[in-house]
Amino acid sequence: MVEESIAVTENREGGVEGGAGAAAPPDGDVKEKKSNPGPEEAREENAEPGNRGAGLSTQDSRLQTAFDMQTSLEKVRGELAEATTRYRGLVLALHPEIPPELIAGASLAEIDASVDKASALVEKIRASILRRGSVPAGSPARSAVDWSSLSARDKIKAGIGRRSQ
Repeated sequence: MVEESIAVTENREGGVEGGAGAAAPPDGDVKEKKSNPGPEEAREENAEPGNRGAGLSTQDSRLQTAFDMQTSLEKVRGELAEATTRYRGLVLALHPEIPPELIAGASLAEIDASVDKASALVEKIRASILRRGSVPAGSPARSAVDWSSLSARDKIKAGIGRRSQ
């Protein structure tokens, strides 16, 4: 009996297979042991055959719960993306002086941070323009023709041009 268990141990560990000292154990005599079974495996090994179905139904319910949670999570992510888009639209409406390209973000906090940065940039540009003084709008006003700098021919052309207008 001791020789049979040694032979079985050698066969499992990759030792001599089918050698002279290795007799095959009779069926059902030696059970193979798993290394470090987890709590679920230990319960299933000790469970009676009728109770294994209950373990499978528990696993099925856990899988269904995980699937339901995943579906709910995807739904919430979609709603969050929609709410973020609406929030960005409201922020743009409240701050028309900020270019829309400067307001970005995937969350409310990111949008608020980009609004703060954009507002600071707009104020910096506004202050820079005010420091320079007024900016003329359009082209400068036309001045009268300086007749003293024109030749006789240019004076005649300018005079004829005025009459025809």
